[in-house]
Formats: sequence, C-alpha cells, structure tokens
Amino acid sequence: MLALFTAIHMYEPWTQVIGRSVNLLSPVADLNAPSPMSDPTAGGASVTAGTALDIAMGKLPGARPVSIEFPADEHGTYLVTLDTDAVWKTQVNIEPYSGAVLRIQGPHVASAGDHVLGWLFPLHTGQAFGLPGRILMVVLGITPTCLYITGYLMWWRKRRTNSVEGRL
Repeated sequence: MLALFTAIHMYEPWTQVIGRSVNLLSPVADLNAPSPMSDPTAGGASVTAGTALDIAMGKLPGARPVSIEFPADEHGTYLVTLDTDAVWKTQVNIEPYSGAVLRIQGPHVASAGDHVLGWLFPLHTGQAFGLPGRILMVVLGITPTCLYITGYLMWWRKRRTNSVEGRL
C-alpha cells in the first residue's frame, strides 16, 4: 500500500493534490519556484566552480558534494547539491559574482510538510532504509508477478484435471 501511495504522488494531477493537502497541515516550500537570479552589474570578480563548492560546503560542514550546475547565463547561479546523510539532498544556490548564498533547500531547513513530501520518493524506491529497504521494495515488486504465475499454474492444473476426469 505504501508503494502504491508513493507512486501515485509522482504523477500529475496527484502531485499537486497531495502537495496542497500536506500544505494545509504544514507549510510546504515551493520546490518549483524559479531559481534565484544573480546580478551581473553588482561587480566583483567571477566566482569559480571550486570556490562556489567551498562556499556551499562551508554552510554545511561534513556534507559531501554530489553535483554542481553552472550558471546558464549571466543571471544564473551555481547550484551545488550536497549529501548530508539525510533522506534527501540539500541544494545551495551561489551567486557567481559575489559568492553570496542566495538559497538553501534541504532537510535541515524544511518544515514538517516538506519532510512528508521529501520522504515519498525515498520510501517508494527503498532508499529511505538503505539496502534492506531496497531489497524489500524488490520483493514487493516481484510479488504480484509471482502471484499471477502461481495463480495461472493452479488454474491450468485444475483445468487439466477436470478435462481428464471428463474423458473417463
């Protein structure tokens, strides 16, 4: 049942319905909000990707870098994704001219509603509980196929038995 609910959440319009429902109980961050924009007229030397990574890591000591996205244009920002050993990753937007941190999104700054929505995908894939969770999700995924096959075999055996008895 958990796998079904978490799968439903990944498809429109259910994503919006569930998100709005959770938002009634606890405020949810707008994850689809546009990224912060940088100001190229602010002056200053351009920040390198390595410096942006250092700035993000300074905000979350002990985090491990996962990825970095470069600014798409002169108004874009660096987007550094960090693993803090939480269920989902933290994203930090860095201004490429001044090195200012424009936004941090992650579990350590999330509301209860954000945590509910943040847990849905890791629960669905089994990531939430490490290897045992992934194994459980594989078993749950294979179970319906096994039930279909054994049901078909039982039906086929009964049909064969009835047809043999009918000939006698």
